[in-house]
Amino acid sequence: RKFVRILCNQNVDLIKVIASGGGEGPTDRLDDVAFSREELQVLVDEAHMHHKRVAAHSECIETTRMVVELGVNTIEHGGCPRGKIGLDEDVCETMVEKDIILVPTLAINYCGGPWDTAKTTAAGAIIDEILNGFMLAIKRGVKIAAGSDAFADNITPYGKHNIGEIKLLVDILGFTPLEAITSATKIGAEACGIGDKIGTIEKGKLADLLVFKNDPTSNIDVLLKKEDIKYIIKDGSLAIEH
Repeated sequence: RKFVRILCNQNVDLIKVIASGGGEGPTDRLDDVAFSREELQVLVDEAHMHHKRVAAHSECIETTRMVVELGVNTIEHGGCPRGKIGLDEDVCETMVEKDIILVPTLAINYCGGPWDTAKTTAAGAIIDEILNGFMLAIKRGVKIAAGSDAFADNITPYGKHNIGEIKLLVDILGFTPLEAITSATKIGAEACGIGDKIGTIEKGKLADLLVFKNDPTSNIDVLLKKEDIKYIIKDGSLAIEH
């Protein structure tokens, strides 16, 4: 509780908790539960009391179920890379009821990460299990935000793989281009708690815009081509014109 208060007094944007293992060392398993229910309840309550959203890193169903019940705002990752189930019907139903957003972070694994290079049958089965969980979430109406897990700069450098994540939503999860763009803009802004300021083109919101020569809602690959950018508008003013 004290640490959350310290962070809130420093005016952080949100609180992120590594609720399951983070794979940061030889004894840190991704499917470990990192905190007790009581500890997580205190963290969530304290953050929300200070009007801060809570993002929960979770890569096992036990942790995901617990933090969803406690009312975090986003689930980061949501799959279990050790072959266990990552999401189930009950978790997805609760996420919809509580408007909890899933950030599946496909890019960290598909853009040079372990899924991209894994060729074994066992690895393929694990990937299928994770993707089945994501597809279940989509089917049940869980909101999906595009997030690339950009802390891993050697795998997903910031900027490049934000776009890559949008494309993966189309290529891997079957989104339409417009749905994927919406996940990165409208839903992404909601995930960060700033949907009242950015994410959609509306009166009163910040005018930070990319204008393309071709239509990315028809072909998502337009987003990958710098030559397709016509204008960059920042704070309502033309910043770059091609």
